Amino acid sequence: MVNTNIMDNRYRLFGETTPAEQFRKEWADYLENNNLEGRIILNNAPNRIGKTITTLKSLEKTDAKILYLADRHNHISEVEATLNNPRVVHWWGMRKLCQQKDNPSYNFLIENHVPAGFTCQSCMYKKECPYWMQWHINEDSIVGAPKELLPTKYVSKNDWDYIIFDEIIDKAQRVEPYCKPIKNETMDSHNLTLLKITYDILKDIIGDQTTADEETLSYFKEELKDINSNYLPRLIRQIKYEGHIDNDIKPVLGLMSRFRSTVEWLELCAEHGFKTHFYKPYLYDVLDLQNKYQSNVILLNTSLKNQFYEKMVSNYQYQLPTVEEFPFHFENKNSLLLHYNYKARSCSKIGLDNYGAEIYIMAKNLIRFGNKKGLKTGIITFKNQNHIFTKETDVVSYFGGHQGSNTFDDVDLLIILGTYHINPDGLYQKYFMLTNQLLIDDPARWNNFQHINGARITLSDNTLLNELKLYKLNEEHGQAIFRSGAHVQNGKIVIVFGYVPEDVTNILEYNKFRTEKGAKISISKWLKKTKHHK
Repeated sequence: MVNTNIMDNRYRLFGETTPAEQFRKEWADYLENNNLEGRIILNNAPNRIGKTITTLKSLEKTDAKILYLADRHNHISEVEATLNNPRVVHWWGMRKLCQQKDNPSYNFLIENHVPAGFTCQSCMYKKECPYWMQWHINEDSIVGAPKELLPTKYVSKNDWDYIIFDEIIDKAQRVEPYCKPIKNETMDSHNLTLLKITYDILKDIIGDQTTADEETLSYFKEELKDINSNYLPRLIRQIKYEGHIDNDIKPVLGLMSRFRSTVEWLELCAEHGFKTHFYKPYLYDVLDLQNKYQSNVILLNTSLKNQFYEKMVSNYQYQLPTVEEFPFHFENKNSLLLHYNYKARSCSKIGLDNYGAEIYIMAKNLIRFGNKKGLKTGIITFKNQNHIFTKETDVVSYFGGHQGSNTFDDVDLLIILGTYHINPDGLYQKYFMLTNQLLIDDPARWNNFQHINGARITLSDNTLLNELKLYKLNEEHGQAIFRSGAHVQNGKIVIVFGYVPEDVTNILEYNKFRTEKGAKISISKWLKKTKHHK
């Protein structure tokens, strides 16, 4: 169980200071004026308020060694460009930096996920290769890296002062065996008779859905050493210097280069019972670093609640320090949120199959109404519905695809149409990540309902699964509603046909409507009040 300490640090609006400015000031003051050492801090401010840049700009004033972790390289590149600091180092993979990637042999190894340490052996460019040079950092470097590098030695060997974990709290590494079909003659032609025995044992374990005993586990661990010291280097030499490149060798390379993951999977099966795969949260790698180096960990997330974080770390092996939440409370009643509330319609995918034609006409007419008023309009809806609105509105995007986009920045009237559909299999994966219980074997029954702000939301008979669904709904819809910056800029209008998180209704000026006429009246009154009419 994790201790929590909710810090009394509520925001207030003073004079002309905007909520975003007040947030950035107090967050920066907190980071710069507190003696942080070995702490875990949670900041769950909404998107577009400046969490990431404020955090890094505050910490770059120190001589600390900082690790910034994100989901995508383009996000890291944007941060790198904004900071414009020579201390920033962006860690890339082999596909980007390898000087021999145009060489067919090297490209073959890279595309088949052979570790760089093996691929680059005896490479003439290695001493001056940017891939290898990037790992040599200073004690005050600010390193930007994708989450996938967390399990590597390049991360684990550095004693980081700060680790910033940006919007990837529920991401996990899939741990599974690699055991694709391999022809006997392929093994024989490359003199891999002993490896074939190991491969056959692995096939039997998977086929019989059994677990490895202690003796078998020990055998596989020894085989991992032989692969790394003998089989894999020898096969790579054959590929590089003898041109042995063909499709038949691909599964052999995969078996050897991913054998470490196979051994880890066998260990997890021995502990939890046979499963086709497991998930290891990247958060656990961060906590391992915190435990090893007493690093300060800063968790940046738009919708994570402390109690959900506790569930995520409940299976973690070490005692954790107190989690300090940096809460905020602000409101921007100078932007309007209009919520369609009629017959408990959630505008889910299934719901829109029944009454979608009516909703689409209403949304189109409101877009035209906004255009006539001189407002720039935008819409976020389901991906397969984008084509309906491309001729009507200035900016179109979809659930799951708008994150990180700045195309809505100057949108005056933003429509959110739909309640984000979360595939049950995706929720089962998140549940499995937290509990190691595979619900696909015993699916939940989705026969419960809850009305939230007038929208009927389908829930299951599993409490944790419901918490996961609401967490993902709040995350997606909170980010969508704030995509045009309504919470940090005045005069914005957001119209939602679907789910609205409860917390959001307290931030913006919130009104409900049932008809198109009612929405138009509210918009006209708002424009007159704010003198936004063009």
